[in-house]
Amino acid sequence: HALLGHHSILKRGFALVRDDQGKLVRAVAALSPGQNVSIELADGRRGAVIDGEAPPARKPRKTVPPAAEKQGRLF
Repeated sequence: HALLGHHSILKRGFALVRDDQGKLVRAVAALSPGQNVSIELADGRRGAVIDGEAPPARKPRKTVPPAAEKQGRLF
């Protein structure tokens, strides 16, 4: 039944994108202009070609120290 689980999500308006080898694409950064992909919606699949330029590189997230390190010592 796990296979049916993603269909209920697709019915809510989501889509699954797979590369030309059938692997799920999880980030725009993993795609290149001209790359062939498959888009799965609730009622079927369609092929597509990625257009445009690659997205700008994302800035790395700043790490926030745990509260204990920010607070200091009491004794």
